[in-house]
Amino acid sequence: MEKEGDRDNSDFQFDDWVVDLKLPCPIIQQLRQEERVTKEALLLVEESNLKAIGVPFGCTKLIIQEIWKWKGSVSPASGNQLNPDAASLDGAGK
Repeated sequence: MEKEGDRDNSDFQFDDWVVDLKLPCPIIQQLRQEERVTKEALLLVEESNLKAIGVPFGCTKLIIQEIWKWKGSVSPASGNQLNPDAASLDGAGK
């Protein structure tokens, strides 16, 4: 039985992803060189990993933000939940 996460990984296209993030060509080449081109591998990447291979601050933040979106977690930079649960908003203010 295929898990939902597996379908997400099979639909992932690195080239489309980097274009959507508007990453510069040298950064794209760096990521390819490090073989961090699958969604599964990118989900394991941390900010320190990107800094270690020389990815500039702005590109690092864009990549990490996208990874947090995939995880449906709180962004460490903003402290905001990126995918709020609609049910939790229904009871707000009651």
